[in-house]
Amino acid sequence: MMNEKWKSAFDQIHAEEALKDHTKEYLSEKIYSRKAAPLPVFRRAAVLAAGLVLLFFIGGTWIFKTPTAYISIDINPSLELGINRFDRIVSVDGYNEDGDDLAKSLNITFMNYSDALDEILSSQSIEDYLSGDALMSLTVAGDNETQYTEILDTVETCADGARTSNATPVIQRKCTSPMTPASPSASTAPI
Repeated sequence: MMNEKWKSAFDQIHAEEALKDHTKEYLSEKIYSRKAAPLPVFRRAAVLAAGLVLLFFIGGTWIFKTPTAYISIDINPSLELGINRFDRIVSVDGYNEDGDDLAKSLNITFMNYSDALDEILSSQSIEDYLSGDALMSLTVAGDNETQYTEILDTVETCADGARTSNATPVIQRKCTSPMTPASPSASTAPI
């Protein structure tokens, strides 16, 4: 009996055709439309923050690992030290077989260039190479005048310490623009 009362009550409710059509249209649009939901503010901020962190990481790595100056050490083993803008050794390259062997034996990557230069010049293998009448040539190349001058002064100081051995170092300078690596065959003028 109760069901019949409810049924008779709802049977009396009738919607107009326009309302039915409008409701069908609305429901169809909501169900089948593929509109992208807007990202919440915190998601946008998270995506932006992740992008900035990635940009700083890539940019920082590039800035840190890019040499801005070079020190070339030539005896018989020829070495070239790439120095970044933070005065750290970022590359050690040998230009001949002895230079390659010496570069592989040194653990100076990411050291301060003055500490690395002291370590190289005081190493037993360099002293062995300098035991005769060998000539040691130190060449500084760079395009940043401030960094170049600072490195040149440090190289001169380190070379003064090396003058006590049998060999006399010859210090050379090469100011380059745009920056190109120094090489053993580079034409440089003695100081």
